[in-house]
Order: sequence, then C-alpha cells, then structure tokens
Amino acid sequence: MAEIFGFALPFAVGAVNQSFILTQLVGALFAAFALTIADKYIGHNIEIKRALFLSVVCLFVVPVLLPFTGLNFPYVNVVAPLVVWMALGEMMLVNDFAVKLKVLAVAFFFYYVLNVAVASVLLSGL
Repeated sequence: MAEIFGFALPFAVGAVNQSFILTQLVGALFAAFALTIADKYIGHNIEIKRALFLSVVCLFVVPVLLPFTGLNFPYVNVVAPLVVWMALGEMMLVNDFAVKLKVLAVAFFFYYVLNVAVASVLLSGL
C-alpha cells in the first residue's frame, strides 16, 4: 500500500501501477511544455491553460483509464489519445486545420519520444 495525501492506495490497481501513472503524467506535462515553447515557431497562440488541459486529458487521463475499458485492440494505447486529442483540439483551438495538425504533431512527438526514452527507465527503476 502506498499513501498519497493521507489516502491509502494499493500499489497496483488492475493493469495500472504507480510507475505507469507517473510516466504518463510526466509525458503529458512535457508535451504541454513543448507546446508552449513551440508557439514561437508554429504561432498557434494556445494559452498555457488550454495546453495543460489538452495534454492532461488526452495524454494522461485517456491512457490511465484505457485498461479499465476492456479494449484490447492492437495499438489502441496509441490511437485512443490521438483521437481524443483531435476531437478536443478541434473544439478548443480556433486556428486553421494546418496549424491544428502542427500542434498535434509537436505534442505527440514529444509525448511518444518521452514514453520510449523515459518510460523504460522509470518503469524499470520503480
């Protein structure tokens, strides 16, 4: 059992353990950070609140809740956050479609590079 903010939590809940949650959160926060830095080059004018909301919902909440849905299709852990990001980005961003695709590409590039590079270290170390 682990204790977070005074609440006792089991170390692993179903298919999701604490190191998985940590790696998803780090990846989502770095993707939001990359979006704010990429604003100079892309010119998408996303506020930090919207970038954080998009990345936390799409790149953290969706992968963490995905094992509980029972979807066992190949690459569903890649496709589901991408589809949710496209839907939320279409609703929240006011730019043209090309800029929205650039934002999507930057966020997912940083997210998946971090998952490949950092997740293996964090998952093996925790």
